[in-house]
Amino acid sequence: EDSNYPYDQIVRYKHKKGHTVWIRCRGNIIRDEKGKPLRMIGVHNDITIQKINEEKSNSKSNVLKAILDSSLNGIMALDSLYDENYNIIDFIVTVANKEACKMTNLKEDDIVGKRLSNILTGNFKPLKSLDGKTLFDEYKDVVLTGLLSILNEVKIKLFETDEKGSEILTKYIQEQKQILEVGQK
Repeated sequence: EDSNYPYDQIVRYKHKKGHTVWIRCRGNIIRDEKGKPLRMIGVHNDITIQKINEEKSNSKSNVLKAILDSSLNGIMALDSLYDENYNIIDFIVTVANKEACKMTNLKEDDIVGKRLSNILTGNFKPLKSLDGKTLFDEYKDVVLTGLLSILNEVKIKLFETDEKGSEILTKYIQEQKQILEVGQK
């Protein structure tokens, strides 16, 4: 292919003792001023341990995904997105189980890796039941304080069907409120 780019490939070999080894092969061609190859330099690195650890990690991820997908509740995991002043400005969805996809009427590929503000816009609209605050504000408070203040006397109304912002959280909040009410009696 293009002689200006170095060679870099991962190869699986069968070791003479019978086990599999993974080797990363890298190389580059040294050329003269006219572009004529003078010599090739390269290195082979045994990355077998790295590949074994990747396989273990993938296996654990698959088990976790299967557990989450078996839940009847919608579950999403989010990473905080910060501005230059370290204020949370959005969340990035890192995990969404099948029920969360069903509740949002979106495919997993349309959720995972995306900003919450782009996929569930209703989370960023002020709610009367939250005294003008948004669900996003509440999510930030949970991240910053660890407390779920929205469970206190909150009645969330669902947005129109095209505004799915609060649908995932609404069911959970209602269930948690019922649990708290039962626990306080």
